Amino acid sequence: MNPKFDLPPVIKPVTSKESKMTKLVLDRANKKIWGVCAGLANWTGVDATVIRVVFVLATLFGFGSALLIYVALGLILD
Repeated sequence: MNPKFDLPPVIKPVTSKESKMTKLVLDRANKKIWGVCAGLANWTGVDATVIRVVFVLATLFGFGSALLIYVALGLILD
C-alpha cells in the first residue's frame, strides 16, 4: 500500500495579504467607551462582545489590573 501524496494540504499557509492582523488601532465606529475592545476585536478577528466580556471578568476577578491595561491601551493606541 502506497500512501497518496497528491492530496491538497488541509491547512494552507497564510500570506501577508490574507492576514487579518494588520495594525492595532482604536475602532471609533464601534466603540462603547474608547474603542479599545472593538479595536482588539478587529485586530484578532474575534467578536467585540467576547473581548468586552473578557475585560469585564478580568477586571472583576483580577483586582482591576485589566482596567489599567484598558486605560493604557486607550491612551497609547491611535
